[in-house]
Amino acid sequence: IHLAEHPSNASAGYAAMAAMGLAFALTEHGPDRLGLCQAAPCRNAYLDTSTNRSRRYCSDRCATRANVAAYRARKRLEAEASARSGRSAETAQDSRALSER
Repeated sequence: IHLAEHPSNASAGYAAMAAMGLAFALTEHGPDRLGLCQAAPCRNAYLDTSTNRSRRYCSDRCATRANVAAYRARKRLEAEASARSGRSAETAQDSRALSER
């Protein structure tokens, strides 16, 4: 791989450096380590450098946003289920905690 020493303009230089970095990362980690962020509105690409290939999000921000959305969805379902059964969410949660012990 060869990079020209004098790019025609700054954007060409940055693009060449980014392409070089991507080429080196793909050579080191392999193309199967590329992924797309699984957060709902985000579709950024990332390079998974984790040891067990478990990365799913492009950043901590997207991971946090997805985890909070999943938590809120679970709580919403619990509230709907408790409303149908006529119990409050706290009572349902307390009885579930007692049954798990």
